[in-house]
Amino acid sequence: MLPRKNRRIIILLAAALLAGCGQPALVRYAPLVPLRGRTAVAAQASALASPAACTGTFAAHDLDHTTAAPARIARMFEGNGSGVAIDDLDGDGRPEVVLANSYGPNTILWNQGGLHFRTERMPQGDARAVNIVDVDGDGRPDMVFTRRQAAPAYWRNTGDPAARFVQTLLPNVARPAYAMAWGDLDGDGALDLVAGSYDAELLTSQGTSFLLGPGAGVYAYTRSGTGFAPSKGFIN
Repeated sequence: MLPRKNRRIIILLAAALLAGCGQPALVRYAPLVPLRGRTAVAAQASALASPAACTGTFAAHDLDHTTAAPARIARMFEGNGSGVAIDDLDGDGRPEVVLANSYGPNTILWNQGGLHFRTERMPQGDARAVNIVDVDGDGRPDMVFTRRQAAPAYWRNTGDPAARFVQTLLPNVARPAYAMAWGDLDGDGALDLVAGSYDAELLTSQGTSFLLGPGAGVYAYTRSGTGFAPSKGFIN
């Protein structure tokens, strides 16, 4: 047990603390001084509206496309999937859906309206990303697919409904690419390309000699005349 003197000190301290909790201390504020050249702003608080249920905004719809692996069990990089791009390919005001495929044909879903699509299988797959972009500047959207271990595949839009797309080359774009982006990098009004390979997959399939050489990495392809000028790395 504590001595009587110590108990008295503890009781006095507790009483002082309780007295401090009973009512707030008096706070003094400086008088309000109006600011010259300033306008008073009134603030008003209001309760947030209660969230409404989402009704009829989205509708589930199955698309006629399946991306697959070469075996029943997807191994390593085979499960990474492939890309999708959406744009109006035929100028009818309805956007089409283009789906890339790692191990199977790429697919164009031609929009017929009312969530109805006409399926067109493309003869080439082995793709990762897909972009819809006007590569040649003729006003018609083209398609470009990156491929796992080859140069990107370019499908030029002819504008002819009987043969809408023709596969051709992107001049001097010869390196494998996994991801890509298009934009005017040098301000000349023409689209340039930046593409990057997936080094982990290439290391497994082709070994370190390919990765240490000029074939892998990030490349910038600037438009030069009718072709592209490649440079490894970035453009200042």
